[in-house]
Amino acid sequence: MEFKMHCRFCFWALLFCVAASIGMTAQTYTVIANLTGANAYPQGTLIQGLNGNLYGTSYGLAGSNEYGTVFQVTTSGTVSTLYTFCSKPNCADGSYPVAGLVMANDLNFYGTTTSGGAYGQGTVFKLTPSGTLTTLYSFCQQIACADGSDPYGGLVQGTSGLLYGTTALGGEQALGSVFSIATSGEAFTTLYSFCDGRCDGLGLNDGSAPESALVQNSNGNFYGTTSFGTIFEITPQGTLTTLYEFCSVPPSCEDGNDPSGNPALSPDGILYGTATKGGILSGGVLWGFGILNNGFGDLAEFGGAYGALPNGVVLGTNGYVYGTSLGATGRSGAIYPSTAYKIAPTNSEFTLLYTFCQTDGCPDGGPPFGEMVEATNGVFYGASYGASTGTVFSLSDGLAPFVMSVPAFGHPGNKIRILGTDLTGSTAVSFDGKAATFSVNSSSEITAEVPTGAKTGQIIVQTPGGKLKSNVVFTIL
Repeated sequence: MEFKMHCRFCFWALLFCVAASIGMTAQTYTVIANLTGANAYPQGTLIQGLNGNLYGTSYGLAGSNEYGTVFQVTTSGTVSTLYTFCSKPNCADGSYPVAGLVMANDLNFYGTTTSGGAYGQGTVFKLTPSGTLTTLYSFCQQIACADGSDPYGGLVQGTSGLLYGTTALGGEQALGSVFSIATSGEAFTTLYSFCDGRCDGLGLNDGSAPESALVQNSNGNFYGTTSFGTIFEITPQGTLTTLYEFCSVPPSCEDGNDPSGNPALSPDGILYGTATKGGILSGGVLWGFGILNNGFGDLAEFGGAYGALPNGVVLGTNGYVYGTSLGATGRSGAIYPSTAYKIAPTNSEFTLLYTFCQTDGCPDGGPPFGEMVEATNGVFYGASYGASTGTVFSLSDGLAPFVMSVPAFGHPGNKIRILGTDLTGSTAVSFDGKAATFSVNSSSEITAEVPTGAKTGQIIVQTPGGKLKSNVVFTIL
């Protein structure tokens, strides 16, 4: 896929596509749960657990002595608090989580807090499904926080088994860092310290303040963004390359500025993401970057009736890019709503899926700060932030059910978990066509052994209702 640099006509054509597509697609939006108390301030992306339930984090509210939580929500709407932060003296267990969780190959949840810990500058933690928390690392252990501080981004588990993440501050230049850590809490390593182009002698702008999670490509390297304001590639050993610098199109950053939210990587090597500032209408952009050809382009411009301040994207199993926007009030007093949308990468056709806060008090939800997640039933779920009550919502766009594996990589002989919906009675599991031995643990979980001779490819599960394919390819190590 190639991107043209910037096309003003494409934007005006896009407006027509929006109007045309709204009446042609049918979506079902439902508030499935209200989040109250300390759970009412979700900011990260939800994830699906082994039991089919959804898990998320809430930032909390200091004025009410609330310092954040991890919560669980069933798809039928039952909410429970799994852990409350700052339960230990001086918030030694962390406080104010911003990012969502990741479920690692040991089936525990891992995440970060932006504050608290032994040194008050954030933590990396492990949380069991039953709610037992272990602080794996407290940032700012080193002089001048050379190991990083304020980890706003989430974690990702690489094919090495290590967890990788970013800090918005700290590092050797106090401008943020990339780190890795084992799930045991050992082997913490600062892989790279950002310096905003001041530390290599070449004037290269490597950016600063990374606040998004990383994504790993099939080549083994990771990709991410910095808030000020780049797309970068980094090897597992810590060699960083700046791929693109935002605000490269004068006079008003028409290519976008201040990238925000987590990026998403397609199987064909296109990195998608959002920037909350810049663009033709100054309301932000949704961008794409081709890793193989270094091609950059804007797929959508924000600042109109379909939203402003886009904040991260996710790839649907249909190949569309799905996202949300926070909304804003312009200098003229114009109100740009908070929305959910999808974009076809092939032609940038924009479809408005939902506009939040349609009535006073926003009973349908306020701005969703995190990305949506597509669960294995094919439905998208998200959480929205409220003044006193948040929401968890579902958004159905007619996508088919699928299965996903935890982890999405392994050696022959490894045991992995396959998550799905209505898996009871499944009769076959295969890895790229190679039959595997398996056992059905529940309607939402299968344990399978990676078969000898399997190649990298899709997992297919034969259920009584038909064949379910994995949402991503399983990588044979």
